[in-house]
Amino acid sequence: MTQKVENTFVKGAIILTIANILVKLIGALFRIPLTNLVGTYSMGLYSTAYRYYTVLLTIATAGLPIAISKMISESRALGRYRETSRILKIALITCAMLGLFGTLIMFFGAKQLAMSVNDINADSSLIALSPAVLFISVAAALRGYFQGHGNMLPTAMSQVLEAASRLFIGLLIAYLMIQFGAAEKYVAAGTICGITAGTILSALLLSSVFIYFKRKPAPREESEPDNYKEKSGGKLFEGLLKIAVPVTIGALIMNLTSAIDMFFITNRLAVLGYSSTQTTSMFGIYDNLVVPLFNLIPSVLISLNVSVTPVISASFAVRDFKTLHGTLASALRIIVVLTLPAA
Repeated sequence: MTQKVENTFVKGAIILTIANILVKLIGALFRIPLTNLVGTYSMGLYSTAYRYYTVLLTIATAGLPIAISKMISESRALGRYRETSRILKIALITCAMLGLFGTLIMFFGAKQLAMSVNDINADSSLIALSPAVLFISVAAALRGYFQGHGNMLPTAMSQVLEAASRLFIGLLIAYLMIQFGAAEKYVAAGTICGITAGTILSALLLSSVFIYFKRKPAPREESEPDNYKEKSGGKLFEGLLKIAVPVTIGALIMNLTSAIDMFFITNRLAVLGYSSTQTTSMFGIYDNLVVPLFNLIPSVLISLNVSVTPVISASFAVRDFKTLHGTLASALRIIVVLTLPAA
């Protein structure tokens, strides 16, 4: 049993690692030709909107998918199968509300957010990107559900689809807008529509897989343990928050640091006498060509966290410490294999 669980973890980790590598390769294929196509100023506007997007995205999606995955895997390990559907329902409502909140902030606060970095032209990109917060939040809840079942394939498929959509749709819209002579601010906004389209397609894919998944219930999920006492919705929501809030705070600090970094870089360059166009262009080079390379390995290793969480949670729930320790050892071996060559 222990070996089977460890093999499941390793398989899931491999699937997500391959998906993350593909996403990063697609990202490189996207950023390099896009920068050459639209120029550093449009890329700076793109980066400005994307930095704000990641902060709002973190609030809605950083901790909740992990919480969903953990609670669902624990419920399944204890035979509480009906509870998994209730967890997902509560999580979907929570993620959708947080996503809608982020979408409204980006849409209605676009001008104020753009002025904070001394370039009003960024408002169009913020508006174009705003719907993505809602759709990726819904997708995040469904990813957590599948991960809780030990199925990493839907997450991997949705991530690759999202990145591919960003590449092809973003480049196509940028090319067409340049051909029609659109202003740089609208070229940037059109380009960033690739991200919005990718999140919509990702949410649709996960929803379709979920519908198919629910039509094929496992026979053993038809009964609950005799001593099972159903938790209230409030208790389940409280359980989600207890896990999600600390994870979200940790992730939010990192993304807020990046947003503050953007704010200080652009404003200090303005103080030094650079125009808003020069400032935004220089930030575009930094954020699109330098930072992604630095973040390559850490972003790939996120897949290990996603894959290991449900296995450890289920093992701990049934006090199977042999499987728990074996899984951690396997995760550490994979981390060493990936990070040492990079170093």
